[in-house]
Amino acid sequence: MKEKITRFLQKISLNLERKKLLIVIVAIVILVILGFAVLYLSKSKTPSFPTSIEKMNDYCDKVQDQDMKVFCNEVGYKLVTLHKQDLLSICDTTQNQDAKNYCYRRAAFETQDLSICDGMEDQSEKEWCYEGVAIAQKDLSICDKIKGQKIKDVCYKYARP
Repeated sequence: MKEKITRFLQKISLNLERKKLLIVIVAIVILVILGFAVLYLSKSKTPSFPTSIEKMNDYCDKVQDQDMKVFCNEVGYKLVTLHKQDLLSICDTTQNQDAKNYCYRRAAFETQDLSICDGMEDQSEKEWCYEGVAIAQKDLSICDKIKGQKIKDVCYKYARP
């Protein structure tokens, strides 16, 4: 009888070990899936900017903030075709600070001109501006101007030649 009880307990113990192993494997799979989801969702939140006037309306339709959408529809298409001074004068026309910052970042990206970023007051916006120019120029040395680690990491990731 003792032997039967011992075997029974061993089977239970073995089944318990298998269940623990299965739980660990499932937990690892879930963590891997969550990791990929976080990585995917942490990529750029701004839709890619159109390079032709024909694509501008589709781009503006994707903008969710109403003020930004109005700004995009009114003057955003000019970002595709105008020169630096024209771009900056357009950026100055909006009173919405988020739209203005976005406009300066896009102008810097389109012209690949760091001096536009240098003129921005908000440090975080300035660093995102540097990141955009670094990507446009494929120049990792621009990433060195960025102090914020998160933005710097994104810069080094996407500015590679």
